[in-house]
Amino acid sequence: MRILNIIIILFTLGCSPSPGYHSVDDVKDSEGLSNSEGIVSDDPPGADDWSTDTSDENTMKESYEDCSNEIEVWVEPDPLRKPCNFQLLDQDGNLVELYDFEGDVIMLDFSTMWCIVCKRVAEHVQELNDAYEGFSIITVLTQNSSGNQPTLDEIQTWADEYGITTSPVLSGSDMMIGTDAQSWNVVAVPTFFFIDKDFYLRILMGGWNEETATNHIENLLAE
Repeated sequence: MRILNIIIILFTLGCSPSPGYHSVDDVKDSEGLSNSEGIVSDDPPGADDWSTDTSDENTMKESYEDCSNEIEVWVEPDPLRKPCNFQLLDQDGNLVELYDFEGDVIMLDFSTMWCIVCKRVAEHVQELNDAYEGFSIITVLTQNSSGNQPTLDEIQTWADEYGITTSPVLSGSDMMIGTDAQSWNVVAVPTFFFIDKDFYLRILMGGWNEETATNHIENLLAE
């Protein structure tokens, strides 16, 4: 029974089940974790005239004055805060801001290109993105298969491989990961942040469970 419980936990959390963000080398060094598959089922906004510099100083954009990304797993922030903005390159070569999607319920997916669970989720991103009015999925890929920041060619290949056409796939980096107000607390890969239609950060979900994610989406849309 104990072994069964451990297996269930690994499948629920994703590629990196322990707290804190782990690199590709960390996960490959952990026996069995890189093979877990999780639980899955069957032109983004931008501005062509923006700079294409994706260095760290250009990633942080103008945000709400009291913005904060601080959130714990399964604990709704109190008080609610609006998330801090970022600007990243998408699969079409445009620079996209998180704040472009204000007004939608947002599922922000932090994934890596080497994570098996992330790949299973990616197979259903476009379908889920299209399933609801006023809802957007934003995928932020923080590492390629070598553990480096994904290039434009790599995020285009990812989007093409998984049939992602109108849901943005963004080239992120490990510089975005952390526990301070400006960073994102990625506790496993994938990690999902849910933002409501009033643009408040509401839920952090480490790992993938489709039923749980769908419930979060529908509950936030119904508010």
